[in-house]
Amino acid sequence: MASHVLHLFLAFRALSEDAIPEAQRPAFMLGALAPDMVASHREKRRTHYSVHVGITWGYRFRSFERAFLDYGDRSIAYRWFRDGYRHHLRMDDLWMRTCGHRALLRMAPRLPAGRDEVLAAYYAEMSALDSYACPRFPPESIERAMRCLQRVDLRVLPPWIVREQATQVLAQVVQRAQKTLAGQARAFEGRYIRRSEAERFLCRATAVSTSR
Repeated sequence: MASHVLHLFLAFRALSEDAIPEAQRPAFMLGALAPDMVASHREKRRTHYSVHVGITWGYRFRSFERAFLDYGDRSIAYRWFRDGYRHHLRMDDLWMRTCGHRALLRMAPRLPAGRDEVLAAYYAEMSALDSYACPRFPPESIERAMRCLQRVDLRVLPPWIVREQATQVLAQVVQRAQKTLAGQARAFEGRYIRRSEAERFLCRATAVSTSR
């Protein structure tokens, strides 16, 4: 449940390691954004292999591995796409364990109006974290990551992700990343996520991304 921008930044941290061949980096980047390339939250539950646990989520990694194995594509590009997809799920799982679950527990009793209000507040927290996290990622590095996105081949997408939706999400990611990079760095101003939790997530996510 981390934002598009954070997924982009963290995937690039993984890209900066020599373990990912240059030719396969677009496939990895596409995979790292693919679970969010759907139009509704109901569809996200399917693409994230997630299950509700109270008001929060858990991730079924075995179901993910089985689905990708059953699909049957054995190309090199698809294997790197799958690794990027797995990276996305790992980041979301880490996000929920360090920030998201606690934030939702704090939001629920204070936002009785319903699910839409909770989601709006949740996305506001992620936007604040984007601005706080941005200085950790050099602008020239992110620009290279966005250029990498321009070389993605959508033919590697599995059939449960619609290409038109994928194209829209890629455009949104670039737009939001550019907006975040253009903004001024500022202290974390989350209302429901504590700064210590945000720091814990960013430190652990960066470590995971660079230890492939």
